[in-house]
Amino acid sequence: MSKLFLTLFRILSKAQWFLLLFAITLCIFNIVLWSEPYIADYQRQQKIESIFSKYWQKEGAEKFRSVGLEPTEQLYQEELENYRTSFLEKNPPLIPEERISKMKDDFRKWWETGGNLTYVNQGIVPDSKLYNRELKKWVEAYTQQLWTYTIPFIPAEGNFVNLLIYWILMPSIFSLLSFFVLFCFTGYHLEKRWGVLKTLGVFISANIIGGFFVNLLSTTTFFHSYENDLLKGMSLGLATLLGATSMGKTKNEISKIVVVVSGLLLMVDIAINWFLNPGIYAAVVVLSLFFYGIGLLLGLKMPYRKQTLDELRKDLLEEKRRNRVDPYVLKKNKTRENLMNGLSAARRGENTAGGQLLTDGMQALLQEYPIDTELLNSTAKEMVSPSLFIEIISTQWLEWGVAANNKNIPEVALLFLEKSLATEKSESMARKALFQIGEIRIRCDINAEEGALRLQKVLELNDKDIIAAQARKILEKRKSF
Repeated sequence: MSKLFLTLFRILSKAQWFLLLFAITLCIFNIVLWSEPYIADYQRQQKIESIFSKYWQKEGAEKFRSVGLEPTEQLYQEELENYRTSFLEKNPPLIPEERISKMKDDFRKWWETGGNLTYVNQGIVPDSKLYNRELKKWVEAYTQQLWTYTIPFIPAEGNFVNLLIYWILMPSIFSLLSFFVLFCFTGYHLEKRWGVLKTLGVFISANIIGGFFVNLLSTTTFFHSYENDLLKGMSLGLATLLGATSMGKTKNEISKIVVVVSGLLLMVDIAINWFLNPGIYAAVVVLSLFFYGIGLLLGLKMPYRKQTLDELRKDLLEEKRRNRVDPYVLKKNKTRENLMNGLSAARRGENTAGGQLLTDGMQALLQEYPIDTELLNSTAKEMVSPSLFIEIISTQWLEWGVAANNKNIPEVALLFLEKSLATEKSESMARKALFQIGEIRIRCDINAEEGALRLQKVLELNDKDIIAAQARKILEKRKSF
């Protein structure tokens, strides 16, 4: 969790953090509002069990013993359920949906058992319209105390003031999850283009205006049966933001993946409203596509915000970083360019130019760390090939062979040393090449017999200097094994 927080802290700007906290606050508000009655009901259930348990220990169990019954666990549970049922019958449910359902049942029983006669005595005909009107008054006496029923917009009641705040409530947990994901996604992208105020302004305005459109649809034949439903949620504002996220001022400004994800998220929210949220949300589904189109237009036309001072500094540093050339990378690129051009020149018969370029390139390549062994090996093989003629002096081949040997690349060292030996005319330099070849072959066991012959040749040419002494020592050590 801490790693996720640190990652978000680095990625998100202060403005984007504000939008994230806005979404989290609305989610917490809804979760608390939903959970309060369930928590209260759980506490009531615990209290019922606690009260009965104390009663059972003090006198309940003893009463059963006094009449010859053993107070078993089964009996305890049966009596507890009887007490619970009696308690709940005397006290109304704490969960709003259950209480409203009970109120409707109680009102119907009262109406059918003589309650309607009170209206007859007043000279009023107790028809179905009167029943529904009085039932609504009866239920509203309770629901007017609850935010979940006073905040939503109800088209039939024309409570247009509620359009300013109805959207802060969610119709279901699925809508809550959808809101959090969609708002964070769109907020992250649109804040970069519009800023916080424009993003929130468009979002809230779309929800308010969307409420008016839902009210208009509720007057039509298809949606008229839903006019008494409670309208909640932010689907129309989210559809607008998704549309704006999908459209930029220039053709390739918005990446295809952002456009695809925006479309998929819109379909998810529409599916939630169509399949999981009841009644009036069928109108929200129809309007979601319309508001998505409005969002596309806003994405195309809405002026972008000015960059902050921090963003301008960051962009300047990034531009400097891009323009700054790494000398090491530049040198590596130059080395490879010289090797490639040198080989090309040699193939074309430009021996002198090719030799100079290859000399510069190979000299630099052998100084790299870590060394590119694959490039060194392939280049060396082509350079010593009999089909390629290049003007490089024998002492240069010898130097490269010694350098490759010191880098612990014996195969390449042998290529260079053998090439040096083939072109060397000086006896003293030839002995050095012979010694190096012999020592490497014996030490690395690369055709050791050939190596021994090379050292023997060193001794034949001169057996009285330091090189001869070292050659003799290597040969004697080999014989001892």
